[in-house]
Amino acid sequence: MVDHAARAWVDREQAVDLVVRGDRVWALVARPAEDGSRMRHQVVECTPGHAASEPTPPNQDCTNPVILADGTLLVLTDGGNLGGVRQVASRTLSGGWRTWTSAPGGVERFAAAGAALVVLEKHGADDRPWRAPVVAVSAGPARHWNRWHTEEEWRLVAIDRHTGDRRVLEQHADLRWSQCALALSPDGGTLACTPLRVAQDGILQRGLSLRILRGDPLNATYWGPPNADHTHPVFSPDGRQVAVVQHVRSANAHGRRQLCVVDVETGSFHPVAPDWSGWLTPCAWTATAGIVCRCIVGGRESVFAVQPHAEVPRQLDGNEWSWLAVAADDVVYGLASTLHNRPRILPVTAPGFPSITCSWSASTPCPVLYWPIAGPGRRPLVMMVHGGPVSAWTDSWHPRQPAAFFHSLGFHVLMPNPVGSTGQGDAHVNAIWHDWDACTRQLQALLRQALERPEVSEVVLFGGSFGGWAVNRLATAIDTPEVAGVITHAGIFDHAVMWADCDEPAAFVWHLGAGVEALHRADPARSVAHWTAPALILHGARDFNVPVGQAMALHHALERQGVPHRLVVFPEEGHHISSPRAIVRWWSEIASFLHTLVQDSSGEGG
Repeated sequence: MVDHAARAWVDREQAVDLVVRGDRVWALVARPAEDGSRMRHQVVECTPGHAASEPTPPNQDCTNPVILADGTLLVLTDGGNLGGVRQVASRTLSGGWRTWTSAPGGVERFAAAGAALVVLEKHGADDRPWRAPVVAVSAGPARHWNRWHTEEEWRLVAIDRHTGDRRVLEQHADLRWSQCALALSPDGGTLACTPLRVAQDGILQRGLSLRILRGDPLNATYWGPPNADHTHPVFSPDGRQVAVVQHVRSANAHGRRQLCVVDVETGSFHPVAPDWSGWLTPCAWTATAGIVCRCIVGGRESVFAVQPHAEVPRQLDGNEWSWLAVAADDVVYGLASTLHNRPRILPVTAPGFPSITCSWSASTPCPVLYWPIAGPGRRPLVMMVHGGPVSAWTDSWHPRQPAAFFHSLGFHVLMPNPVGSTGQGDAHVNAIWHDWDACTRQLQALLRQALERPEVSEVVLFGGSFGGWAVNRLATAIDTPEVAGVITHAGIFDHAVMWADCDEPAAFVWHLGAGVEALHRADPARSVAHWTAPALILHGARDFNVPVGQAMALHHALERQGVPHRLVVFPEEGHHISSPRAIVRWWSEIASFLHTLVQDSSGEGG
């Protein structure tokens, strides 16, 4: 029964992205492959008034769709070899299907506009006589997220779709291109990308590289102030400017993610609405709307438009949906959802639903979303702690951790946005810097309030990544109220081991503060003797962001103390659980753990 409930949440198609050209709209739809090993993606036209069509081959996994002005569709495709390397292919209006690349290691990403196609290709290392891909570094990171930085070469290649000519723009080792975004001006004449390097503070940073592909030569990379990071480049309709998010870190604070406009010719940066409290993330730039952005405001991720010199953006949606993705041209559409509504493609002006969340308490220690079970009687509550910590829960259908799953099992759901969370202003984010226990204290106060509510019988903690650290910390803190159980996924447990083994130790120190005292100040491993609650420990073995050794250390610590727990490791998964069959098992483990807790607390266990 538990497994069936989990499968019901996975074995169905779901829209995961969209693309707009003119007034026509296409969705990228994910469906589980027959063997459950991966999701297979197809492009589906969903324009109102047009017949639904799928221009991509049904036996191929096609992602990253781009629709050009002439109607040509370009995608990354595995060619029908599920899980194989990806190449760029296109479908024209006449129906012709063509593959444009044949890189031995596949194409990581691409951009296309006009006749221009720019691809980031992976080629094998030329280390004769061994020809063995290895990782060899003397400084900087050796791995990131779920991949090693091998000696294999990456090539940035420009292709003319009219003539077929290929030109290698740059070739580098893996690190420089591992997180690089690509964007082309509407005429295909200028490329913007975000190459990577190690900044002065030892943390990775992305610059903004601008390159003229034809005409007057230009190849300039702007790194900005020390320790600045650049993401989400989007060109203006005339190609003369680029919108980009610039994040400038400081030693003692996260810093603001500021939307900027960059002049292509001069390289000058101009902040957009710098005094407005929200963090704008550009999605598109149209002649009519301006820069179309997403931004978290008041518990929802809303859609805004802003002109380059405006002081305040204007909201485009009715604040009744949260938008997981947005695309714009003549029309603005998005991937809309709420806590209890799965993602769907809608115009951003579409009416939504009243929020199903309820008020919590006038004295709440931090903003929360509370979704109670209706009806009389007392029920258990799950407190979900988000990752990050610079992230936030919104009234949306989370792509990996939908609150509706817990609600469907009969649990009240409490989703706090403690210090460190976005959407509450810069000060709220910065308040967690060098003081992760500031988050702990707010969550402890929420726990006390939860246990005093008449509709709550007991509380279970759930968290992933930073949220996993938070629930580990709550379970080990001596002044945390008693909880019924803890579910921790990819959670940090031992700070010293994390610092030694994670993919970016400098970033970990940036969060906690320098020095031994700061490293151990809020370390769950230092106070694990206080952990008494039953636990479910979940982790992907290919997770380099929070290495699986954190789960192993927690497992052994609880085993030594005789604390009831279960360790579940997914050998083929990384920081996020992504394959359909692994997702089913992940949710089944959670549902089974919760079912056992409820039985035991009610005295129904055997």
